[in-house]
Amino acid sequence: MTEFQHPSPLIAWACFTLLMLGLMISSYIDFRTFRIPKIIPITLFIGGILASLCRGTILGWQGRPVWLISHPGPLTGALDGLLLAFVSGLTAFCMFLTIWILGVCGGGDVKLFTSVATWIDPYDSLLIMAVSFSLVCVWTVLVFIFRLAFSHQASARIRHIVDGTDRITLRGTRTSYSLPLTLATALVLLIRWHLLLN
Repeated sequence: MTEFQHPSPLIAWACFTLLMLGLMISSYIDFRTFRIPKIIPITLFIGGILASLCRGTILGWQGRPVWLISHPGPLTGALDGLLLAFVSGLTAFCMFLTIWILGVCGGGDVKLFTSVATWIDPYDSLLIMAVSFSLVCVWTVLVFIFRLAFSHQASARIRHIVDGTDRITLRGTRTSYSLPLTLATALVLLIRWHLLLN
């Protein structure tokens, strides 16, 4: 198994730009409506499959291994690129399906993360998931603290909390997942791909 690589820095940053464009559109819509239109994950999924296919074909044509298949060539490179996209997407889907069953995320989040994973490898998917969940936790706590501190009932609320007659709760503090996913994807890929391409 070789480390995830690109045929050239230009192709890598073109893929990065297209992926980030789709995620930024998703973030904007999700932030305003708490919904992710199906066309966005579908487009990103198809784009990820095509990007992996092209990347694998070019790497194979250059005589470089793509992922698992050890005999490089354009056809085997294309198949290996598709295999990588399939395994990465399936891994992401299984992880997020479990989280969706637990009621922590929505169905649109499952589809969006699965589509993002087709552009990258499973290792980067795990990193992005960890970073994005950390950002969600931080954002949720900050929103809760802001609401608690600046609501017009803040003093009474704080008094109830101090007296022990009220409980701090995060219920009703909704966050969209697209924005943390976009930030995490940008952060992880900028660091990882910069290291791989230099």
